[in-house]
Amino acid sequence: MRAFIIFIIYLKTFGDRYTIAKAAGDKDMMLKEQTRMTQLSQKYNEFSKKAGLPTKVERLSSGISSKSLTKRGNSGIIKIGGSGIDMYIDKFTPCLEDAKTGEILSTSYALVSKHELRQLKGWKFNWMDSDLDSSEIYKLTLKGDSEIQGLISITNFERDRAVYVKLVESAPHNLGKNKQYNGVGGHLYAIAAQKSVDKRYGGFLFMDAKNAELVEHYHKTLGAVLIGRPHPYRMIVDEDAAKKLLKIYTLEGE
Repeated sequence: MRAFIIFIIYLKTFGDRYTIAKAAGDKDMMLKEQTRMTQLSQKYNEFSKKAGLPTKVERLSSGISSKSLTKRGNSGIIKIGGSGIDMYIDKFTPCLEDAKTGEILSTSYALVSKHELRQLKGWKFNWMDSDLDSSEIYKLTLKGDSEIQGLISITNFERDRAVYVKLVESAPHNLGKNKQYNGVGGHLYAIAAQKSVDKRYGGFLFMDAKNAELVEHYHKTLGAVLIGRPHPYRMIVDEDAAKKLLKIYTLEGE
């Protein structure tokens, strides 16, 4: 565990430098930091093999990168290895917060039905796309209310003991200056972490951010760490970060 922590600290440092270099358009520095990350990963893997220990990064070694989610027409489905997740996390609250009054409202979550997905209007993504058929899609609602406040799609990778966050979206009425509720984004990621715990993965999950700005945002808000492979903005939320996230939320399934 200590070796992994040291590995993550150095990997984060190199990853932060890579992000800064990319934002500045410094290709030489990007290559230098990417090389450092690769060399560090190789050294960590060699150490783990000699010690007879499995690496946590091996949990991200599944073949998901070879199966892309294609963007068909206006479906808006995010490609693995393509655009990445672009949800901003506005606020962390135990449940949802009324954006106007500040009142905290109890929530619940459950698997969403096909019928409910067919009724969605004004959402950015096509949640009925066949590329999501192998995923579990969870809805976030207020307790005792059927209106969907947000959706998250996760894929189970049992071999890697990890949950992949494939797609996340707040309801249209929870976006912009006149949003109805705060806290949807963080709540949805907490659901993913909880499902990882339920599957005995310890809360471990991973995802692909859309850009360098969101890499920094997810690091600050979720404690996610940039791995940078196979997707350039591949990030992990490890067990410790997941525990911190779950301490914030009161999750109640239907």
